[in-house]
Amino acid sequence: MCKDTFQMTVTLSSFQGMQGTQAALSVGERPPLPWESHPPDPIALVPAGASHPVTQRRHRCIAAIQEVQLSALRSFLPEPQQHDTKKTLLLIDPGYHANVGDHMITVAEQEIFKRLGWKAEVEAYSRTMQKTWQGNTDPPAKTSSESHYLECHYIQAAELVPHCQDVIQAIAQQSATPQQQQQQQLLAVWHGGGNWGDLWPSVHRARLEQSFQALLRANFSVYGMPQSLYYREKVVQDYDARLLKHQIQKGLLGREKPSPVMLTWREHESFDQAQQLYPYVQHSVLPDIAFQLGPYNWRDFVQPAETRAQVDFLFLLRRDHESMILPPQKEANDDNDEGEQEHGGALNATAMAEHIRNAVNLAMEKSGSRDSFQSSFRVVDWPDRLHLFQSKDPFFTKTAIQLLAMGRVLICDRLHAAILAFLTDHIPFVYLDQSTGKISKCLRLALDSAGNGCNSGNSAPDALGFSRADNLTDAIQKAGQLLKLS
Repeated sequence: MCKDTFQMTVTLSSFQGMQGTQAALSVGERPPLPWESHPPDPIALVPAGASHPVTQRRHRCIAAIQEVQLSALRSFLPEPQQHDTKKTLLLIDPGYHANVGDHMITVAEQEIFKRLGWKAEVEAYSRTMQKTWQGNTDPPAKTSSESHYLECHYIQAAELVPHCQDVIQAIAQQSATPQQQQQQQLLAVWHGGGNWGDLWPSVHRARLEQSFQALLRANFSVYGMPQSLYYREKVVQDYDARLLKHQIQKGLLGREKPSPVMLTWREHESFDQAQQLYPYVQHSVLPDIAFQLGPYNWRDFVQPAETRAQVDFLFLLRRDHESMILPPQKEANDDNDEGEQEHGGALNATAMAEHIRNAVNLAMEKSGSRDSFQSSFRVVDWPDRLHLFQSKDPFFTKTAIQLLAMGRVLICDRLHAAILAFLTDHIPFVYLDQSTGKISKCLRLALDSAGNGCNSGNSAPDALGFSRADNLTDAIQKAGQLLKLS
């Protein structure tokens, strides 16, 4: 396909966070609340020989990764009815905003709690955007059982659940005496993601400045779901290390006891760095908790007509300050770790199309023949799901899988686009790292933890159906190789 006949569809989005969904709503309608949303239904793991070889290998890896995660969590989260103590599990600041990756993590956290025996149901207690818990002495999730599952917010959950300060204070009142403390086991789990550091500072500031001291003083043990650690400024990194130590010391009030804080990291590099920065807490490696989802079959969510309309290469590219490919349209809102709220206005379609077109032309030249490079393309990002599939739901739903299935090969620079593609049948994908390199790092740790040949995926595209690229031109060439194998 020669340069002057090259055609590409560029899909744009004007959705911005929860407010942006109004573009898909009628007057008087509101977007669904998180607990009204319906994540896609998974399928059973396929037995060997019953499906595509890539699917078989991926499912074997998924099963191994999920068991690693369950084993790690069992050591911190005992079964709710185990022993004679009352137990409270508090999920802190779940991702209840319009970000597919963050909501995938939230759904996965709730799923792993259920697999460990907790009733992590969002319907378990009443949520309201108006009422607070101030003045109450009873947790809102209190039921007749001895174990309670609660959620609270600082930043990412907005006011869809009670504020953490109110929740922690109310629970502390119930365990004020040593006898009450012996009768209760309080477990706090910080929502995972990629916001430990100064890349998305608002969430991390709340975590350091507001949560650790309050939780430890209320006698909680604290568990951090898998995070990526990344600082651009060393002075901020060192300040935060001192601040965290100070907050933990104040929370423990001089008590001599093993650290009740366990931080987990979804990258070997983050784990190594965290051990140096925070030697006063426990550390462990754990795959991104979104691997607890799935597996999925994209054909369960895609109509035959949509399959026939597939393009060869689907580019799913971010537009925030983490991007190494496209210049950001504007500085993203930092309330989430995947930077999905960047579409504050119309994207510069001409500049983006030219950028992709140049990469395609260069790939054609390197392939040796322009005429032999006959491929179709489309460029999207997560928010495009809403108008493409006439959806009102900005959370992690089947539309995320429908979006990935629009291409025969996915080219992406979003971590959870890559993870979702891995979880979905044998969708082939090529990923390009964003500024922190977290896609390579997270996939490497997850596949290393699975063992059994799973960690060969980065060097053998045909084994697990994915590959890493250094730049757009390299991505297009590698996507062409995967297209031939699919």
